[in-house]
Amino acid sequence: MKKNNFYKKKKHKMVISTIVAALLIVSTGLGIKNFFFNKQEKNKVVQASVEEEKSKESNNKDNKKHDDYSIDRNDVANMLNGKYPKDGKKYVFLTFDDGPNAQTTEDILNILKEKDVKATFFVLGSNIEKSDKMKSLIKREIEDGHAIGNHSYSHKYDLLYPKGKVDIKYFMEEIDKTNEVLKSVLGEDFETKVIRMPGGHLSRHKDPNINELDKELEVNKITNIDWNCVNGDAEGKPYTEEQMLENVKKSSKNTNKAIVLMHDAPGKKKTRDILSKVIDYFKEQGYEFKTIK
Repeated sequence: MKKNNFYKKKKHKMVISTIVAALLIVSTGLGIKNFFFNKQEKNKVVQASVEEEKSKESNNKDNKKHDDYSIDRNDVANMLNGKYPKDGKKYVFLTFDDGPNAQTTEDILNILKEKDVKATFFVLGSNIEKSDKMKSLIKREIEDGHAIGNHSYSHKYDLLYPKGKVDIKYFMEEIDKTNEVLKSVLGEDFETKVIRMPGGHLSRHKDPNINELDKELEVNKITNIDWNCVNGDAEGKPYTEEQMLENVKKSSKNTNKAIVLMHDAPGKKKTRDILSKVIDYFKEQGYEFKTIK
């Protein structure tokens, strides 16, 4: 009987020892698993942090790069008014009105990318809303480092300037409408305070309402930017490509700060076709390519 009790106790102890050993193994296994899991999770957190820092650094570099070739809209306006900074530098602002459109905008963007220069696009809200393709072109303009300005929603003179007078309330509604379209495509954080009046501000010097419009723009911290250099694509004349290039050379001859009026609207294929030569000309003349912010 004592012998049986001895074996029973021994067997009981062995069972307990086995259970304890098994629990230790399971516990150790879980500990090791948790160790590696936690280590992996920690590595993921560290990696995410590194990626976030890289992203911030990249964005900062992009912003700095953009700052290197962008100039404040008010400074550009002063340049147009003859208040040139006495820095001896030669700046050129390539500007394109009335886009985007499938016919020429993409080709122009490809040329600008190939030549590694930036431009400013004065866009129409009504064109942006035409298709997903138009929206993608607007996105690319920003992604490629170009600037975007507001050129009204409709570009219709009879609505914007009825009877030869700017309808201030309606004009501002169109500016607001295009801004909303841009936000819907580029995000709520996007904002532009740069506009170009259809036909230009200077063409409205006899408009009795223009001074009131200027006040309205000033209150809203909006700056209109006209131009002082042309290729002639807005004149409706049958210029040859050679004549259009000559127009650029002549109109920019007496200025170190050239704001070039061009169009990426339908039918402006010659503007696209001479763009490389226009860029080469300004490079040869020692101009720096700038955008308007």
